[in-house]
Amino acid sequence: FNIFGVLWVLCIYKPFINMVCGMVDVDPLHIDPTRLPVVLAAFHTAFNLCNTSILIWFIPQIEQLVTWVIKPKKSTVLDDEEFRLRFISGGLMSTSELSILQAWKEISVFGQRTHRMFDFVQQLYKLEDEQEFVKLYSRIEKYENICDRLEVEIGNYLNSVSDGRLSDRSKRQLHAMLRIVSELESVGDGNYNLARLIKHKFDGQVKFTPYMDDNIRMMFGLVENSIYQMTLTLSTDGITTAENLNKAHNIENEINNFRNQLKQQNTINISEKTYDYQTAIAYMDIISECEKTGDYVINVQEAVGASAGISYTKS
Repeated sequence: FNIFGVLWVLCIYKPFINMVCGMVDVDPLHIDPTRLPVVLAAFHTAFNLCNTSILIWFIPQIEQLVTWVIKPKKSTVLDDEEFRLRFISGGLMSTSELSILQAWKEISVFGQRTHRMFDFVQQLYKLEDEQEFVKLYSRIEKYENICDRLEVEIGNYLNSVSDGRLSDRSKRQLHAMLRIVSELESVGDGNYNLARLIKHKFDGQVKFTPYMDDNIRMMFGLVENSIYQMTLTLSTDGITTAENLNKAHNIENEINNFRNQLKQQNTINISEKTYDYQTAIAYMDIISECEKTGDYVINVQEAVGASAGISYTKS
């Protein structure tokens, strides 16, 4: 920004000086030393205003240039297997408003971690090799610990931000963000609980019927869609619409309706001895935990809506 400004000002240096001196009614050839601070202040102000007026139209190009010039070192690239804050580890920004923006970005990364964690859960369900199963289950456990730490660190950061001067909109965002962080940790807990249920099934060598496997995969697909929509919403730094919130609730309703349908059918199948009771319990535990995880996800969506001043109303 400054380099470009200096280059173009040097090209028209004398006319620019004459313009600035004319603004403060000073002769550029005979500047009174007592008026020099006024001239310098006017020059600085005019330079920044003109430079900003030109470069504001080239923000995308400047962003591309900067990200090309400043490449992250290998040691600073985010490793999802380790706990590391990307945006707020350096402390509070110069203003509380900027700190909130940084916190939104960190929350977005938190959401992406829970999404990846659920991907691991879906992979875990498909595994039959014991060694691979144990390895992936350990990764999910690690992610659950990371989610716990993220909740604490981001929550502490937001509490620090609340000590600063905030607008009414920022206060509303701050309250919503604290709720979002708590609900994201619950999404991580839900993912871990699913992994534990799948491990219990694996250790007990419980065999699901093809009918059960198909329903679980369908439920996984609905929850996957719900979490995906959540990560999209979080990536917009708290900006959402009523349409997006309604879409999230439609997915949540699909999850609830499918859970209720499977629950009713499960009772019928037990009475007809389609499968034994122990298998039915393991099956419904996974379905119910999926539905609970979906509840946590919709809570995140509603909190983002609240931060934007949008509330969900059933039609």
